[in-house]
Amino acid sequence: MTKSEQICNDIGAKFFCKDFVYENLKYFNNSNNKVELCDGLFEYANSYVALQIKERSKSKSTKTDDQWLNEVVYGDAVSQIVETINGIKSSKILVNDLYHQKVELQQDYIIYPVIIFDNSNIKDYKRVLVINDIKINVFNLSDYKVMMNVLTHPYDILYYLQERTRLIHSNLPSLAIYDDEITIMSRINSEEDFAEFFLHMVYDGNPDKQNQALQLLNIINKFKIKQQKNDPHYKTILKILQQIEPKIADKFIERFNYGWNKAHEDKFDITKAIQLTNKDEKIEIVFCSIGKEPLTNKRYYEIICDAKQLQHKSNKIILIAFIGDKEDECYIEWVYFEKNYEPDPNIKKCYETFGMYDGTITKEFFEKICESVIK
Repeated sequence: MTKSEQICNDIGAKFFCKDFVYENLKYFNNSNNKVELCDGLFEYANSYVALQIKERSKSKSTKTDDQWLNEVVYGDAVSQIVETINGIKSSKILVNDLYHQKVELQQDYIIYPVIIFDNSNIKDYKRVLVINDIKINVFNLSDYKVMMNVLTHPYDILYYLQERTRLIHSNLPSLAIYDDEITIMSRINSEEDFAEFFLHMVYDGNPDKQNQALQLLNIINKFKIKQQKNDPHYKTILKILQQIEPKIADKFIERFNYGWNKAHEDKFDITKAIQLTNKDEKIEIVFCSIGKEPLTNKRYYEIICDAKQLQHKSNKIILIAFIGDKEDECYIEWVYFEKNYEPDPNIKKCYETFGMYDGTITKEFFEKICESVIK
């Protein structure tokens, strides 16, 4: 691995986490030759960022920097990144995450192709290339590092790569204007300027919104740290959490804090939820305050999940259950529930009568119901 490849992968691991930064990127192509898929591959929110990295050799060469840029970056790297896209979309490819676990790449994921080159002599270059309707982001190594560190949130990085190919025809604009409820105008002299403008555009110039998105990312990171990797639902929950767009992070944080505070008040409350829509799936994230003591039986979470599935017509449910066992901390149970939605008006009516939807049910009565249902 070259120094440039190592730098790019280290930065990727910093923002995309070891579960979704991949190595061992070899596969057999259509000619049955074992080839390298790309130099770096990250996953987030059902998307891949595929990197092709070029580093100018220090050895003597008759090529000028412009010749090298045209032949190696705009030529070789482009051909290779197109092959990367074709490979992912047409082949069964197994790679390793940074925990050395096998992962099969998904052919239907969105792919953001990125070419990065390391040549400090080149300052002026085409930021976006379009080849047969494939839009490719191009960065020099310095600009790539700046972009990643300015944006920090993986979802924002993906969105930036998407919008960069839409807003930049080839080179950076000298002036960028965004006009919605407020007007944001920025003079652009560098990749950093453009990334800063993008953040203002995404968060409507409101730093509180960005802070809430970073708070959500911090919650996801804590989940990653505290959950055991042998939990069969660990990656499933992690992938669902990644689908929460930063622009609705405030709704997540509001409900998360509500569940946290109610648990410290020793209240039983299962009324708060947000819904995500992924293709034809409806996914419900439910914020449950259990109080200061855990449920008598963890299987009782199944009843909450069943009730919420009937209420919101969801296919999958994540329960975030708060137990306020310490003064400034909560113990959090993460529960994943998946079952085909089968409407049953009689059972739903029972849940309504018991007060599971309007928040009037008590923890004691809830546990009595569960005890009679779950043997």
